Amino acid sequence: MNKFKQVFSAFKEGPNELKIVILGVFIVMFAFGIYNATYYNFITEVMKIQPMELGRLEAVRELPGLLLVLFSLVTVYFSDRTTGSICAMIAAIGFGAYAKLTTIDGLLLWTFVWSVGMHIWFPFQQSIIVSFAPKGKDGAYLGLSGSLTAVAQLSGMLIVAIVGKGFTYPQWYYIIAGLMIIGAIALLFVPKTVGEQQRTNLSFKKKYMPYYFLIFLEGCRKQVFLTFAIYVLTREFSTPLKVVAVLMMINNLVNMFGYPIVGRLADKYGEKVILRTCYSLLIFVYIGYAYSKDVHILYIMYILDNVFYLSSLCLSSYVKKLCGPNDLLTTLSTGQSFNHLAACIVPLVGGLIWNRFGYSWTFMASMLVVIISIFYVSVIPDNRKIKT
Repeated sequence: MNKFKQVFSAFKEGPNELKIVILGVFIVMFAFGIYNATYYNFITEVMKIQPMELGRLEAVRELPGLLLVLFSLVTVYFSDRTTGSICAMIAAIGFGAYAKLTTIDGLLLWTFVWSVGMHIWFPFQQSIIVSFAPKGKDGAYLGLSGSLTAVAQLSGMLIVAIVGKGFTYPQWYYIIAGLMIIGAIALLFVPKTVGEQQRTNLSFKKKYMPYYFLIFLEGCRKQVFLTFAIYVLTREFSTPLKVVAVLMMINNLVNMFGYPIVGRLADKYGEKVILRTCYSLLIFVYIGYAYSKDVHILYIMYILDNVFYLSSLCLSSYVKKLCGPNDLLTTLSTGQSFNHLAACIVPLVGGLIWNRFGYSWTFMASMLVVIISIFYVSVIPDNRKIKT
């Protein structure tokens, strides 16, 4: 359990401002972990959602990612601490409304509301935590951000596993909303100057295009697994709910322990080396997922995909060196819009390929995206030659 020490050590030994940030982030992500653990049972047992309605819901949930470019304009007028607090408050309103839901239309509306808050939250979280990083330690502090998220969400999931239906679903969602509000208030105690930089209105500049293109490719690749991997297990191999839950718990543990390691490796060897290595290994994951008929091998492939996805942290570390601190948050936000553009397109294209040729070709198409990523990573400027 040594990897837990990164979060606890940063909280214990860091400056007071960092302690408040860690506390606020932990509370918000703890609440989000509770949501993740209750979500599918809620929409199945209470909302009685049907497959077509679930497809609409997933599209609505991803749509706010495309709004992050517009959010880049808003960051000019707010400090990082105010931005984070507003995000958590918006999410609290959406989650709290779940407690009173009676219709699918209401579910769509309030899912959109909380998704706006959380999609804006994630680049804020990275930006404000990395603002504390000493020179040359950006990757390690991005690792801290990922590790903190994993610890908090896993803690929330464990609480649900212990308490279960000791609370009703409305009670769970009131708890989530309350925690989000507490996290938002905690962030208001952070000095306004923390993480505050002189930002440009938009960071859509030619020199950032390597990041935008890579984040788009990463979004295409990732979305195939998010949308279709578990669906293959349940539809084609009748994987039971408990096994799916265990796989998700394992992935959270991988995130918890893996992000700090990847962060340190990025600082030591450079982002290009880590990305190229992980993308190369992903080729075998996609071949295995496409053609293996042994469900236990698919379980392993599902976990390995998450292991190699940890390398996406290197994209944030790389862009920090591209743009410097002045417009990091706006650049991360713009990049996430490219990521979510992929998230809106890929499920439709992947489903079309599945219906026409079978699910194996959906994963082989994603493997092609990985191959393109390998070649592109090989030609982008080395991060060690970028002046910050």
